[in-house]
Amino acid sequence: MSFAALQSVDPAVAGSDARTRLRQSTAGLHESLHRQRDFRAIVSGNITLDGYAALLKRLYGFHDHFEGMLRKASPYLVSEIDLAGREKAQLLGADIIAVGARMEAFDTSRLCDRMPDVQSTEGVIGSLYVVEGAGLGGAILAKKLDRLFGADRRAGREFLFGRPRPDSLPWPRFCEILECHALTGDFAKIETAAIRTFEALSFWLNHHPPI
Repeated sequence: MSFAALQSVDPAVAGSDARTRLRQSTAGLHESLHRQRDFRAIVSGNITLDGYAALLKRLYGFHDHFEGMLRKASPYLVSEIDLAGREKAQLLGADIIAVGARMEAFDTSRLCDRMPDVQSTEGVIGSLYVVEGAGLGGAILAKKLDRLFGADRRAGREFLFGRPRPDSLPWPRFCEILECHALTGDFAKIETAAIRTFEALSFWLNHHPPI
């Protein structure tokens, strides 16, 4: 890190890692997402195949919209990340087809005003903190669906199991990138983007019209 960069470090961030601070400031939003009705139904073993298909469609609508936003952003904002390589909407599309549901166009206009601004480095980092982090418990949720799919079948839950190996953006690597940009950029903007992303995802999962 250059001397000039060190001079620009936010003193509120220096000395405490950004991931910890983001986890603290978004704890309530994170917990409410864990309590979301569809995820609760998966954990309790009460979700039906139709209910799971509806969840997949909602998740697809959000991720497809978010990934479309990132495609319009400059690839140089966070040059360490292959934004196209980390996309997962295609996994959701495959899962929807695998459970026998129909792919359809989604009206995501209600999301537009709720999503974070990803035209800045901090906006991309803050939003990815939520979207990438949300997948960490996916494999646990996937195993909870053995009742619907059997123990060995991955088709229908590829999104939950995660990107194929090698992962283009492993979580530890993302955290390194987050810490670097938190030290050299505007942490408050990263935090705002993370909060807006949590809120947008929660809104979409809980208030989108039934599918």
